Order: sequence, then structure tokens, then C-alpha cells
Amino acid sequence: MQRRKYRSVPKLVKNVKSQAGRNNSGHITVRHRGGGHKKNRHQITKPYEKNGGMVVGFEYSAQRTSLLRKTYTSNEKFAYQSRPENLKALETLEKAKSGAISIFQPGDFVHSIELYCGQGPVVGRAAGSFCQIRSNYTTQTNYTTLDAKKNYVKVKLPSGQYRLIPSLAKACYGIPAKNNYDQQKLFKAGQNR
Repeated sequence: MQRRKYRSVPKLVKNVKSQAGRNNSGHITVRHRGGGHKKNRHQITKPYEKNGGMVVGFEYSAQRTSLLRKTYTSNEKFAYQSRPENLKALETLEKAKSGAISIFQPGDFVHSIELYCGQGPVVGRAAGSFCQIRSNYTTQTNYTTLDAKKNYVKVKLPSGQYRLIPSLAKACYGIPAKNNYDQQKLFKAGQNR
């Protein structure tokens, strides 16, 4: 395994520049669309893939508020995913850190939750935002004949709202790392670009 500590994986990074109101010859045809700069966009793998691996390092992404973790998976490939809190470099990842929301216990903090099965992560994706499992219908009942598709999990969202989510919807364990992005001071007008 070749360790890429300071360099991004070229296959997983794409350079994207917005059109900024320009036509095919490069002239600005829509007013008030100036500024902007090229930004590298990392290809994020699905957070619910059950491949274990080792965390090689962390990288900054211009499109996200939290750092990305660079993982060397068990398939001998590199992958980018959002970084949870208390995760260190060269740490091995377990396969059971993500999956159906019914595997988590009441009181667990989760992020990147699907609202419907197969929808993809919708809730709790930003840095520092998380959801908490309040009650799991499957753990409170002793009925074994219930259909798993009809079971729901009660989840507290970052807004404080409670929502019933199907137990087969997927989520990731932990809280996305905050990275203190909200405490940065912008000293001049162009510093936020």
C-alpha cells in the first residue's frame, strides 16, 4: 500500500469551475456573476458501504464544512468519506459502524440518515450536526412475526423535531467532526472565496 499523506488521489478528485454566466466564447453574458475560483471536488463514496479499512489521513474539501477521511479499504482501493469525531489517522475501521438504523441502541448519536430506504444520506450531514436515536420499536416488542419493513425508529433530528424513520433506512454511527469552521474570522471581504 502506498501511503499518500499530503497528496490527493488523482482518480477521486475533479477540478470544477463554475460557468459564472459565460457563453461558449468566454464572454460574460449574465450580469453580476463575477468572482469565483476553481475548486477541487472529491468523489465521496457512499457512507454505508460495509468495507473495512484503515484511515490513511484527512483532507480539506471546499464543498464541505468538515474534513474528509481518506481510507484504504479492504478492496485495496482508496475512498473518501466524511470524518466522524474522535477518529485518528492509521486507525482501523470496523465494518459495523454503519448500516440499518435498527442496529443502533436508544441514546446513540448517528449522522447521514436516510429518511426512506435507498434514498441516500439526507439528514445530519453537516459538520457538528447529529441525530439521536430515542426509541427502537423492534427492541421494545417481543413479537417475532412483525414484518421488518413496517417497523420504525424514533429519531430526534438536529432541529429538535422527532421523526419516525423506517428501521431498514441506513445511518452512520457517530458525529461528523466540527473542525471549528464556525469560529473562523473573516478579516476582509474576499477571504470567504
